[in-house]
Amino acid sequence: MEVIPKMIDLAIKPTEIENVKVMAQAVGTVSAEPYYPYGLAICLDAQTLEKLDMEGEIECGDTVHFHAMAKCTSVSDNQQAGKRVELQIMMMSAENEDEENEADDEAEERAELPIAHKAKNPYKK
Repeated sequence: MEVIPKMIDLAIKPTEIENVKVMAQAVGTVSAEPYYPYGLAICLDAQTLEKLDMEGEIECGDTVHFHAMAKCTSVSDNQQAGKRVELQIMMMSAENEDEENEADDEAEERAELPIAHKAKNPYKK
């Protein structure tokens, strides 16, 4: 089994955004919130959430860990926009990472509780 490659943060920092000074002047300040390029968001409808067994457990702001298999449906390259690849997600698994982390934290806390040790029976061989 192959190891899943290291995840790369795809957020664009304000210093990497073209015309950041123009943007700051237009809105007053540059937001500290991470900015992600158009096309990196996916939308999961109720039917898909049900298939993933995630209905009712995700709230706005939660982190979702998912793996997906996708088929490349389009590749284009032009001088102005550069290269663009379109992927159709075909298979996917997902879990609420925040709930998993909370469960792990609770398990660690339980593991840290003192455990009563049995005294050795000196007569037992």
